[in-house]
Amino acid sequence: MPKLGIQLSKMQAFFLAACGTALLLSCGGGGGGSSSTPPPPPPPPPANTISVGSGGFRFSPDTLTVKGGAKVTFTWAAGGHSVVMGSNCAPGGPITLNTQIQGYGFSQDVTMPIVTMNTDVSFFCQPHCGSGMVGVIHVTP
Repeated sequence: MPKLGIQLSKMQAFFLAACGTALLLSCGGGGGGSSSTPPPPPPPPPANTISVGSGGFRFSPDTLTVKGGAKVTFTWAAGGHSVVMGSNCAPGGPITLNTQIQGYGFSQDVTMPIVTMNTDVSFFCQPHCGSGMVGVIHVTP
């Protein structure tokens, strides 16, 4: 490289080097490219949550075990579903609940009964019960 005939003091050379580094960093030229660290995984669903309509005509999970007095949250992953407490596609049991048909994003909290012996709380989706969209919550003392 040809010499330009410019003499810089040590202070001027330091200043030019610092400005060049700052310019590179401000333009994104200080390192390069994207990070190799993958993004963190999504958080797991809260405990005692049942997804309604996740993957079709089903509850996920369709079986859950909780202690009496625990709160269970039903969260709609798809529209066109309901949650009705009862078995054999008929309402009934220790809890009365009929959410009617709801859409994506809806949620409903239900507190399980306090029990002295293991009790099953069955539930189903009204329009899809005949297609096997049923579940059960095992409630323990």
